[in-house]
Amino acid sequence: MYKLSKSTINKYRTASLVVFAILTIMGYRKIIIFPVAMATILTLIEWYKYEKERFFVNLTKGVIITIIMTGIIIGLMKYSNWLIDKQL
Repeated sequence: MYKLSKSTINKYRTASLVVFAILTIMGYRKIIIFPVAMATILTLIEWYKYEKERFFVNLTKGVIITIIMTGIIIGLMKYSNWLIDKQL
């Protein structure tokens, strides 16, 4: 097994979260969830091997940030829909 550097792991993790968020918003949840989930799981396993002691702290931070970002995106979408409805 080759070792991934920390920056590479962060790039993979960020990319998979961004892709997942975008596809979820677009409504492709059921089609795309498997490959994205597999990529995320493999990245997490590699990341765990690389950085055991801070893994759960960083994972918790990542999950919280993802939930907050998803909430903000959904809120903005609902707000924009509300504005559109109000103007019509």
